[in-house]
Amino acid sequence: MIKVDKGNVSIKGRGGELLAELSTLVHALYNDVLKGDMEFSDDEARDMINTAVEKGFKTTKELMAEAKAKAIVLEGSMPEVLDQLKSILEEIEGKDDE
Repeated sequence: MIKVDKGNVSIKGRGGELLAELSTLVHALYNDVLKGDMEFSDDEARDMINTAVEKGFKTTKELMAEAKAKAIVLEGSMPEVLDQLKSILEEIEGKDDE
C-alpha cells in the first residue's frame, strides 16, 4: 500500500506489490493528464510524469538548489515583467483618454 497525504508518505508491502501499485498510480496520472481539463499531448504527459519520477530520485539538497536557482531567475525577470505591465497599463490609460 502506498499512501500519500500532504507530503507524508506511508509505504507497506513488498517490492513487487509496491511496484504494481506505483505502475497503477502512474497509469491513472497519465490518463488524467491526457484527459484532464488541460488535455496535454501524449508526449507532454509522458514528459511530465518522467520529470516527476526524476525529481523523486533527487535529494532534498538538490531540490532546494533547483528551487533556489528558479527563484533567482524569476527575481531577475521581475523588473522586466513589471516594466511590461506598466507599459500595458499606460496604453490602457491612453485609450481611456481618447
